[in-house]
Amino acid sequence: MRTPLRIVSTSCSAYLLTALPLWAARTGDRNAFDQLPPGDKLATAVLVLLVLVCVSIGLLALMALYSLLRPRTVRHGADLLRVNPGRALGTGALAALVVVGFLALSGAVPQAGPVVVAFVVWALYLLLSGLCMVTHEIGDRLQSSLQSRGAGSVVAAVLWGGLILGLVGFVPFVGQLVQLVTGVLGLGVAVQVLMADRRTRKASSLGGTPVSQGDTAAETTRSA
Repeated sequence: MRTPLRIVSTSCSAYLLTALPLWAARTGDRNAFDQLPPGDKLATAVLVLLVLVCVSIGLLALMALYSLLRPRTVRHGADLLRVNPGRALGTGALAALVVVGFLALSGAVPQAGPVVVAFVVWALYLLLSGLCMVTHEIGDRLQSSLQSRGAGSVVAAVLWGGLILGLVGFVPFVGQLVQLVTGVLGLGVAVQVLMADRRTRKASSLGGTPVSQGDTAAETTRSA
């Protein structure tokens, strides 16, 4: 139990130490920011940093909680991503187009509010689960290369991967592009896991032999 807690504290500390100087140079529009009085500059920078840090830590906490509650699902998605990342990217791009198209069409329906809210919540849940799967793959590779004592822990791998992905976001343009591709990958692999689970439940309801998530990933690996 001490290892995950140590990883969480180390990750948060490293994130804070790295985020503060980097975001101090990227706060808002430079011209408008330079025209502010010194006191307002400091207050604006601190406010922006606090919001970004709180949002990032909150997202890491949600990812850690999901990984703690659904470790097999996270491993399953990471296995699928490792086997065929191109398929996950294509599925994610198609899913993103479906989400954008649905939101655009729903704007023309005045009474579609509850349906839109439910759809957005469901899409965000898929995105969160997919991010856990992608960051698990990143963190697991990092832990394996470093021969970390926490290797094999789903929560630790997700936290390390999320930390790396968050730090990459501070690189102008390239960081945002990497995060966008990661989000599309995550959405795609989450849809793949959802479809695999539905096939498993359908096979079970028809009287077939239930297929576990690990067996599904292994079958995917063999077919690839």
